[in-house]
Amino acid sequence: AIDFSKYVPPFLASHLAGESLKDLSAFSLPLVPEEVGSYQELKRLSEMRSDDLVCAGTVATNDLPEMMQMAGEAVQEYARLWSEYQSSTAAPATTEIPDMALDVNEVLYSFMNVSDRLQELSKLLGKLRLALDGNDQDLSAEACRQITSVGRHMPESYQIDHLLRVAQESNPRGASLTRLYLDRCYKLFEGDDHSVLQLDERIRALEAAP
Repeated sequence: AIDFSKYVPPFLASHLAGESLKDLSAFSLPLVPEEVGSYQELKRLSEMRSDDLVCAGTVATNDLPEMMQMAGEAVQEYARLWSEYQSSTAAPATTEIPDMALDVNEVLYSFMNVSDRLQELSKLLGKLRLALDGNDQDLSAEACRQITSVGRHMPESYQIDHLLRVAQESNPRGASLTRLYLDRCYKLFEGDDHSVLQLDERIRALEAAP
């Protein structure tokens, strides 16, 4: 939300109604939806920028006024939902506030295929190792929650719970086991049962080592 009243010169403020400024607090840039290469391109950009990716429906690309109106309506609805969320989470500091980002991730993971989930898992494991190396407990806890969320949408045979357990070991053994468990996930996805058995043996040997 942008408070335009902060940027209006005093001699103009009296000529502008407060409600009209509020109407300008949320708007789309560009004003007209633009074509992009693919959904994957949008997804990559939104992840890189930590933006929300919103589906606003479909519209005829040859109807410029309708495209502008639909973009404006989508922005206003998004702004309304965000305002409601802020109001609903306005609580004392001692009250635990629901993690909306985690809920959103849960929905995203449910729509991903196994390949995309494995890519997300790899990224989150890197995030967890970085947090452990930097002794960042908050980032570590966030990564663990996200990995657990991904694991809820993976077959039990992938053993994501075991993977998360070893990934939290901030030592060379933990790093080695993490790589082995992740490799095992990819071999399961590829249907390479022979390699899975070999990785299982290496995992058992390393876990049994003193």
